[in-house]
Amino acid sequence: MMNRLNLVTGRKCSSKRFVITYSVILAFLVFVYTTQINVIQEIEAVYYGKLIPSYASYLDNHNHRMHYGSNNGRTLSELMSDKDASPEFSHLANVTLNRRGLSNYYLHGSGKRDDYYKSNIAFIHLHKAGGSTTKMHLNKVCKRTGFASILMAHYGTTKVYDRFLKGDGVTSKQTVFVGGYTFGICDVLQGRPCSYMTVLRDPYDRIISAYFFCYAQNPPLCGPVRAKNVSITAWAIHQGSHFFNLLLTDKDTCRDREVHYDEYVKPYQERTKDIINYVPGLHPQSCWFRQKAILKERVTSEQRHAMLIYILDHLEYWLGVIGLVEDYQASLKMFREAYHLPFKTNSTVVVNKGRVRDKTEDARKKQMRMELLNSKEVREALYEDIMIYEKAKQIFKLQKEEFSRLKDQEANFSKPAD
Repeated sequence: MMNRLNLVTGRKCSSKRFVITYSVILAFLVFVYTTQINVIQEIEAVYYGKLIPSYASYLDNHNHRMHYGSNNGRTLSELMSDKDASPEFSHLANVTLNRRGLSNYYLHGSGKRDDYYKSNIAFIHLHKAGGSTTKMHLNKVCKRTGFASILMAHYGTTKVYDRFLKGDGVTSKQTVFVGGYTFGICDVLQGRPCSYMTVLRDPYDRIISAYFFCYAQNPPLCGPVRAKNVSITAWAIHQGSHFFNLLLTDKDTCRDREVHYDEYVKPYQERTKDIINYVPGLHPQSCWFRQKAILKERVTSEQRHAMLIYILDHLEYWLGVIGLVEDYQASLKMFREAYHLPFKTNSTVVVNKGRVRDKTEDARKKQMRMELLNSKEVREALYEDIMIYEKAKQIFKLQKEEFSRLKDQEANFSKPAD
């Protein structure tokens, strides 16, 4: 009897232990699942345009500085005067602090309409962000208006700067500068107002588009890496915050290629070769890649952050009009209104997709997006461009509101009196 009791009791204990163990495992699985869902939701919040925590913190700090004049970190000017700062950083900081150009037409252009109408225009071409389509529109505008057009891409950039630096800095007629290295040309031009315009795109979408484009071809904008040899995450880290780099490009970045390679590019490649698969001899001296190497090798994280904060604070004072791929027709309308030029506004972005196309591409892009969003290293690499894009969306919204107000005002003015 006692043996039967012990046997039954043993079975009950085993059953209880099984239930407890099963409950613990189930609770653990629920915890892991919930944590993963929360992480995914947080990551998706970045992609779908919600304020990411770091950007919200920036806004809080920005508003605090605006109202109380305080800042938790040293300013760009303070860091530039630091005796330990590298000459490269001090030079870039000085250039950044002294940028010239017309402020945003819709936010700060009241009463200065004629300045925009008669200005030279510099289009900052961020590749895979509707740039080719926008250049097509600008070429048509130049043909209709008789404007001159000058390309600023890669090694020809230095010659363009030298042409105006050695002369009087005056264009013979209104001129449109196009290319990825136009930012800074307004610093050297004289005689006419000068205005920058650009079109931006969600950084994650842009990176994926650039990956597909560079998968089948290797222009300088792809750099010394073949997309087909690396993962999408390695590609994103390689490309980094490309627009941030373009806004810090100096006229001498494309000069002294051999010196730049030995001082900046080669050490940077050596330091990152375990992450990125570089191809020897493949565009090692692309201007944008040299600029990235300089920023990585000679600029500290504190200095880099100070430059980002300065850019965010001055974006609306540097760029005459900001366009977005995600609302391209509205962008064209605002370009036309600001510069009083015949942009055709019934156009959509024709994305230059390269040659890699198959039926599973959409599924691949979705998978790539999740890989990018799940990577801390990628978020760090794209951090500056994400912040700039979020700021640009705010400015774009204000532009649209002012554009609508101006159009309503025109409509009311043209109505016949009762």
